[in-house]
Amino acid sequence: MAEERIQKIMAEQGLCSRRAAEQIIAEGRVKVNGHPVKVGDKMDPNRDVLHVDDEGHLIPVSKVRGRRQSLDALVQKMEETAIQPADQTVFISHGDCLADAEYVANRVREKFGVKNIYINFVGPVIGAHSGPGTVALFFIGVADQALHFRSRLLKTTDSHKEG
Repeated sequence: MAEERIQKIMAEQGLCSRRAAEQIIAEGRVKVNGHPVKVGDKMDPNRDVLHVDDEGHLIPVSKVRGRRQSLDALVQKMEETAIQPADQTVFISHGDCLADAEYVANRVREKFGVKNIYINFVGPVIGAHSGPGTVALFFIGVADQALHFRSRLLKTTDSHKEG
């Protein structure tokens, strides 16, 4: 998918109206890939790794090309921010892509020795918001870093292609 204006993406995902998104962006409250954006800036909603803030907003923190690299980026963010990962219970949610969720679970087990990992479907409300191909990794991390990560990978038609 081509890049789209950030305020349009925010509105389409039900975060707020397009005008409200423009106001939030103008106030400097939105970051893409860790950098503040201005009204009219664009992003690719299908290739970005996103951070969910304390208010439930999706905030892009980096770009990754390819499905496998997106999944690996989730594990990498956990490595950078998790507090005592081996002692945690980790949750992985997915939007109809169990194989990808299992891949992430295996990587987390290998890298951190986590014993308790639970995999479940994304609920219908979040699923309608994020779409098929979503993988989310939940863990406890340092406060100023991302606690929850969401990777909207490829559209369903591309779900079995490698990046």
